[in-house]
Order: sequence, then structure tokens, then C-alpha cells
Amino acid sequence: MPMLKLFLNTSVAADEHASALAELSATVANSLGKPERYMMVSLHPDTPLMFSGNASPTAAADVASIGLTASQTPALAASLCAVIERRFAIPADRIYITFRDVERAFWGWNGGTF
Repeated sequence: MPMLKLFLNTSVAADEHASALAELSATVANSLGKPERYMMVSLHPDTPLMFSGNASPTAAADVASIGLTASQTPALAASLCAVIERRFAIPADRIYITFRDVERAFWGWNGGTF
């Protein structure tokens, strides 16, 4: 049930999408100790974004999960920034990540909720 939405203002080659999605999925699932079976990742390259008053390469990520705790976010932020920096050449100081803990009753799946 974790979900990552990643927005980049840079391009990603079409042949890189699948491997990038797989690495991001594994990174978040492993960091949170959640089964990757329930992990969802959406990648949004070429999104108009501005950070610090300029349009240099930047990224905005949103991580949502049931049972997410404040103690999990520092390690996850470090892991995600490392992947985004390496894969997409975006410096960590130009990446914002928001983290959200979602109650089971507010997360729908398979015709119901968790």
C-alpha cells in the first residue's frame, strides 16, 4: 500500500522508465518494510517545476503509506535522494519529499479499503 509519486522537470528516456520504476519501488518498499506486491510508483518526467526561483533540474516526491512513522522518514529520504540523484542527475538539495501516513479506512484497493 505504499505509493510514490515522483515529478521531475527533466526528461527520462523511454527505455529507462521500467528500470527506474523498479528501483524506486524496491527502495521505498524495502525502506518501509512493506511487501512490494502492494507498492505503486508513478513517474512524471518533463513536469514544469521551479525550485529556489529557477528551473534547474529539480524533483518533487510524495510518499504515502499506511502506518508511516516519523522515525522511518529520515532513512527513506536519504535512500530516495540517493536514487534520484544517481538516476536522474538531480542534486539532493533540489529535491523535496513529502511524507503522509494514511489511515486504512482512507486507502481504497480491490473494491474495498485496507
